[in-house]
Amino acid sequence: MSIIKDRLKLLMKLLGINLKEFAEISGIPYRTLQNYTLGVREPTIENLQKMANATNCDLHWLITGKGKPFREEPKEQLDPRRLAIIKLVLEMPEEKLDDIYKMLEKEKLLVDLLEEIKRLKKAQ
Repeated sequence: MSIIKDRLKLLMKLLGINLKEFAEISGIPYRTLQNYTLGVREPTIENLQKMANATNCDLHWLITGKGKPFREEPKEQLDPRRLAIIKLVLEMPEEKLDDIYKMLEKEKLLVDLLEEIKRLKKAQ
């Protein structure tokens, strides 16, 4: 019986993600992760490292069960949507990155302006 499989299941539960989302954020194929969680196969050290990096999980905990599951407070970093967005950006062609950055900058400015308007209305 693989104890790592139990920690992988616990990790997904702690993160509030399913196997499909775990595959997306870690870059490990769904079927491979499924085999790990079923105990059919043991993860390679490379895939353990990918899982730990993608989720901010402590690699030592993932392998041994000793210590804490996360290296630090995982809140924002572990939101699967944010991780999926980062993964998409990393896969974009280099020439598109400036356009994406400008678009995100404009969107952030609009959000900040709307928040400021709301704050000013409340202050009145």
